[in-house]
Amino acid sequence: MRDNRPTIVCIATNGFHRLWLDCIESQKRYAERYGFYHHLLTTNPNPDLTPYWSKVQVCIDILSTGRDVLLIDSDAYIRETTPRFTDLINEHSDHDIFIANGSSGRPNSGVVIFRGGNESMSTRFLDECLSNKDIIIPVEDRVTLGDRITEYGENGHFIHFLKKTNFAEKTKILDERWNKIVPPALPDDFIIHYTGPMRRRGGAMDGCISFLRGTGACRSLGFFDRLSREYYRVRWLLVKIANRIPLFGRLLNFIADLLIGRSDTTPMTTPFSSAGAVWKFEYSLSLLEHPTTLVARQILGPGDVAVDGGAHVGYFTRQFASATGSSGRIVAIEAHPENAARLRSNMRDLQVTVIENAITEEARDVYLHSGGGHSNHSLVELTGIHTTRLTVAGRRLDDILSSLDIATVDLIKLDIEGFEIDALRSLGTYLSEGRIRYILIEISPDILERRGMDAEMISALLYDNGFILREIRDDYTFGPRGFINTRTTQNYIAANEIGWTYLFNRISLHRK
Repeated sequence: MRDNRPTIVCIATNGFHRLWLDCIESQKRYAERYGFYHHLLTTNPNPDLTPYWSKVQVCIDILSTGRDVLLIDSDAYIRETTPRFTDLINEHSDHDIFIANGSSGRPNSGVVIFRGGNESMSTRFLDECLSNKDIIIPVEDRVTLGDRITEYGENGHFIHFLKKTNFAEKTKILDERWNKIVPPALPDDFIIHYTGPMRRRGGAMDGCISFLRGTGACRSLGFFDRLSREYYRVRWLLVKIANRIPLFGRLLNFIADLLIGRSDTTPMTTPFSSAGAVWKFEYSLSLLEHPTTLVARQILGPGDVAVDGGAHVGYFTRQFASATGSSGRIVAIEAHPENAARLRSNMRDLQVTVIENAITEEARDVYLHSGGGHSNHSLVELTGIHTTRLTVAGRRLDDILSSLDIATVDLIKLDIEGFEIDALRSLGTYLSEGRIRYILIEISPDILERRGMDAEMISALLYDNGFILREIRDDYTFGPRGFINTRTTQNYIAANEIGWTYLFNRISLHRK
């Protein structure tokens, strides 16, 4: 039986339905709210076409049956206040195509409304774009990706053919509320399109959850946490100044040296860099990745088990040990021998099991040649009598945990320079049987790309095992469900639905 309802068309191939989970869910809620049909395509129904053009063909097929269509990108979030898209069609009977301009001032194909039926110009417009998909359109009609002009996709063809009189006369340019691309996002915006600017700080907060603001049972924030929050509000400026003014970076490096002190056990130093100076300064004040350490402290409690995979010299290991107390159990794993030696020294006052291990031989080779992935950083000795040493080369994580009689893990951190996917796979039944509550993972898209991988592979593996990712943002919020920032290295927390509910309750926050 054919579904005659107005239809929302979204194609989300190559794992985009996981990477943009929060946006997809908002579209489903919108469809349910107004009785629309949400046609989500996670595989390409027209293999002879690229996904860009396949969605055009899908729209043509639906429009020809008389149904109205909202064509929307997978990274577009529909707010609760968004009216029916069919209302626009009914209010403007002299128009068939409804589209908003993008940041360039030209039509953006990320959100387009089409009137269905044989008399509508929508089908003819899409047919013309599709039949001419292989022509080279003028440069002024092409779209850009960053600083690069793209040679593919349907958006440039939409821009080009909408200039034709017969289509232009039937096109209504919507205001930006229907396709908000450039910050700031305002309360009366309808659809937030995370094409780029909206993904960064200052963009929309839809789907984000604060882990600092709370009431009642929320753990009280001490002075240091409040101070750290204020620091992270201006941190971007500090990094920018250090990058542009080397003298300022050297000042930060000098301050860190005074705070750390000098000793024979201080880890190796490297040629000066502004990034290393900021890293060292924050390390010396325990400000390094403070939003992430604050989340870890909310997750962990006395008696919990934590695994620090890619422990380096123990910064996070010590944070975990502090949160779990004397009754907790901490395992720190580091692949690089020199870092592992310093890790053992730094953890000598704590009951920490230190293991020197690389997940794969490839990982060991990378670590041996890169200094453990932190060769640009001036490493810092942590103050710190009892450490168990186990040296295991190239063992799977599930084998290591089993050998230590660890049945379940409350939190495992994975920061191993692009080998996170290997580590996840090596967890075996610990991952598939839910024997891990939370995963703190660093995702570096550029490093993954050099290994011939991408962030979607990590997202897919976690998603298939019941875990949903959320980005840990420097503004002390969890990012939208499933969203992975594919442009920069970020830390993420992964948990199943029960785990997220527990965590939100623990910090006295509830999703709307």
